[in-house]
Amino acid sequence: MAHSHGYFQKPDAEFIAQINSINDQCHLHQSEWKMDDDLLGKFDTLAHKATAAYTVNSNLSTKNALTAAGKKAAFDELKHLLGMFVNCLLVNKNIPDAAIAAMGLRPRHRTARKRLPPPVEAPALSVKKGHNTITVYAHRPVYGHATATTAPAQTSGFVIRYTIEGQGYYQKIFSSRVRQTISFNREDEGKRILLSAAWLNPSFETGPWSDEISEIIG
Repeated sequence: MAHSHGYFQKPDAEFIAQINSINDQCHLHQSEWKMDDDLLGKFDTLAHKATAAYTVNSNLSTKNALTAAGKKAAFDELKHLLGMFVNCLLVNKNIPDAAIAAMGLRPRHRTARKRLPPPVEAPALSVKKGHNTITVYAHRPVYGHATATTAPAQTSGFVIRYTIEGQGYYQKIFSSRVRQTISFNREDEGKRILLSAAWLNPSFETGPWSDEISEIIG
């Protein structure tokens, strides 16, 4: 299957090879390129997940409808983050043009855009709870109230920052949509989660953080 993303119009095997090459280069030069730890960590996790799913589904002795569905789900999750991740590489001036070309990305002069300022407003949040899941919806606030509108103009998604009761640290999830589902382990059931969010511009700069909200996992 060829992929429709502008940078990755190629069959699965070549797609996975390029994804892993990009991941390897970003880890090798992480300090030099000043890569964002949270975003690179998420990309690394999804790259390994997609690679594992592709490997299982490519083996004729193990391939079946379940492995095909697993591969599709892993690829979809990776591609959901891919546009944001690639854009962050392109706007990162610590990454030389030669490295951009070596990773198989389009030259910057073909993708150059005017640098946009960070978002100026914080999102209003609403949540929908499922069984050990919480879906976070980001809205544009109008007169202090959340609306059903999409993200503000000139944003490329939002980031959620959350901590689970007793955890002692915050985690981040990035989304190029206006909603994101967080899944929790069974042992987290009944615990309180605190979360907030901020819009992202195409350069991966955050705007103001929303007020923190609290929910019970269950």
